Amino acid sequence: MKPVLSFFSCLLFCTISAWSQTQQTAAADLRMEKAASQGSMVFKPIRNGVDNSEAIEIVGLGTPSFKVSNMADGTYSSYEHSLRVSYPLLLSGGKTGYVICFYGTTEKIPYAVETKGGTTTLFFPFSTHDLIKGRIEQTIATKKKIAVKLVQLADGYREAIIGGN
Repeated sequence: MKPVLSFFSCLLFCTISAWSQTQQTAAADLRMEKAASQGSMVFKPIRNGVDNSEAIEIVGLGTPSFKVSNMADGTYSSYEHSLRVSYPLLLSGGKTGYVICFYGTTEKIPYAVETKGGTTTLFFPFSTHDLIKGRIEQTIATKKKIAVKLVQLADGYREAIIGGN
């Protein structure tokens, strides 16, 4: 009887140890998964908690501003310059606070539309500058307004549509 009790005691001990190890592994996996998901985020997303969609009408482009910048830190990345060309949008009804910004190929912009400090900025890659600016100027020259639809959803989706639905 004593050997049977020893066997069951040993078996119980091994089972409890294995179960405990499994629980620790599952908890460690959960922490690693959470850390990995946080580690993959490169910026903290700004979400306003409500869906926002608005339509505006462009009647002209303001005076452009040109910006070039780099981080001169002595590394090869010092030779990478970012470029931005921004136009304030002239809107029907005298509404202000909207800018269209064309960014360079080395920049990584996290938002297509961003509202900050009372200014809403629409971001487009610089490769689209001539096409978009030309279309806006051509439409304005024919005395027409250009419709712009801006969408900023609570889940982080951002969208800017110029001249479309």
